[in-house]
Amino acid sequence: MAVRHGYGKIAGTDALVFAYDTGDTVNSYKGRPTTNYGPASIGDWSAEAGSEGDTAEIIPTGNYYKGQPTYNCRTDTTQLYRGVYSIITDLSTIAGAGGTVTVSCMIRNNNSSTDQYINVFIGHDFSSVRSIAANSDWQKVQWTVDAANMNNNNVEFRPVTRVTDEYLEMTMPMVEVNVGYASPFVNGTRSATEGLIDLTGNSTL
Repeated sequence: MAVRHGYGKIAGTDALVFAYDTGDTVNSYKGRPTTNYGPASIGDWSAEAGSEGDTAEIIPTGNYYKGQPTYNCRTDTTQLYRGVYSIITDLSTIAGAGGTVTVSCMIRNNNSSTDQYINVFIGHDFSSVRSIAANSDWQKVQWTVDAANMNNNNVEFRPVTRVTDEYLEMTMPMVEVNVGYASPFVNGTRSATEGLIDLTGNSTL
């Protein structure tokens, strides 16, 4: 069997070509079973407002990444702890005693010369800074916390730019429990997957 770029062909068959899980939502299965407990679009999260004249921002870009809308986001430039948040009912309870909560999203930095960073609040503050290089392409960032350390069910992305007209572009937010690391994106629940897919559509594996 010759294998190239994660795909294989079985000799002596009618061109059965298959794919294994690579996280590629076009050419392989969409990922392990999981539930996204948060809003699946950044546009359905909230921008935290302050009383000092500035607020966090969520601005539709009109662009899409892998079929999902993208948004330019930043924190309040005067109060950097005010970001893009969602309160997820019973999140720590769903994770359970000894459980974990994993938060992830796809991010890119369109600023041509300025590195930016993002951190999160997952029921409490913790050391969680991720640096996003200037002019970078899409990348997945993720964080995991122990549910036992959470004081509430607030999940918040904090894209810190410190400048009113500079943003991080974001999409595909995920909030999962007891997974250890972030799964490929899903809106809602993915209950079953296949390990192999016949890309010709002629067989069930």
